[in-house]
Amino acid sequence: MKVFTKTLLALSILLAVTAQAQTTKKAAPTKTATPVNKTTAKKAPAKKPVQNNAARAAAIAKAKEDSVAAVNALAMQMARQIIREDSIKKAEAAEQLAAEEKLKQEQLRSEQEAKKAEKSEKNVKTKGKKEEVAKAKSEKKAKEPVKKVPDELRPSAKPEVAEATGPKTWMGLKAMGIGAFTVGKDVTSQFKPYIGYGGGLVANFGLGKHLSFQPEVLYAQEGAVLEGELAGEEFKASVVANVVQVPLLLKYSFGAYNKGFFINVGPYGNYLLNTVLNDKLSGTGKTTDKPEKTVIDYGVAGGLGVAVPLGKGRLLIEARGTYFLGSTEKDEDGLDIKMVTGAFSLGYLFPLGR
Repeated sequence: MKVFTKTLLALSILLAVTAQAQTTKKAAPTKTATPVNKTTAKKAPAKKPVQNNAARAAAIAKAKEDSVAAVNALAMQMARQIIREDSIKKAEAAEQLAAEEKLKQEQLRSEQEAKKAEKSEKNVKTKGKKEEVAKAKSEKKAKEPVKKVPDELRPSAKPEVAEATGPKTWMGLKAMGIGAFTVGKDVTSQFKPYIGYGGGLVANFGLGKHLSFQPEVLYAQEGAVLEGELAGEEFKASVVANVVQVPLLLKYSFGAYNKGFFINVGPYGNYLLNTVLNDKLSGTGKTTDKPEKTVIDYGVAGGLGVAVPLGKGRLLIEARGTYFLGSTEKDEDGLDIKMVTGAFSLGYLFPLGR
């Protein structure tokens, strides 16, 4: 806007100079016609007034051109000055804006540092208070008399270790009811199951967290009952073998260290003590027959059950079966008769050592 205003001013100056030049031209003095004698008129040159007019016009034109050039130069100079002043003002404004922004950033940084320092001071005070409280509690606890805890209530490190690792050796007792059955090609409908009993010692040796070896030494009754008719009369007789049974079982407990459900499997051997025959038909009653030589039967055994923590030990509830495979006594009759037993037992294991 300032450039435009100053340009108009330069143009007005140009117009003023031009108008002054035209006024000067119009106001030029004109010579008054004087009477001239003919002799003088004849001697004067004819083209002299024309030369004077052309020179005057050329001078006016040159003065006009010089005025226009001067006005243009002045206008250009004024325009450059205005542009320079605007550039300087814009630069000063930009510098002032940058300075203000820098000042704001410094103020913001100072505020943040002040807040950080204040927060750090609060943390130090809080930490100091916590340490003072802890120190006071510690001193108060140190001054209090130590209460003696009874030995039975005092926790011991040994049971914790035992619970973490578990006892490796267990010993116990068991009692069982036994059902004996006969199977084979030569078994007839006259053979009936025999119900007996048994019991004995149980040992368990840990092989790991879940696996263990369990040998047993048991007394057991195995036998058979024969019922039918003979010569029109009913008869009933039973044959019972009293044996020492030694199962050698590999046991897997789903809970750690003989706890929870378990399964076991392994071989067994029966040492024959004697055979008891009870014949009611002949009226002879019971007769006991001891073997003349050592007779050992063998087979496989397997069972499943649960071990329930009870006191320091485990209560065992188990169902087990055995299957006869062979014997050291030769079967001279060649009969295909095998003994299969099923037993239900209750037992209790005590931990030995850790």
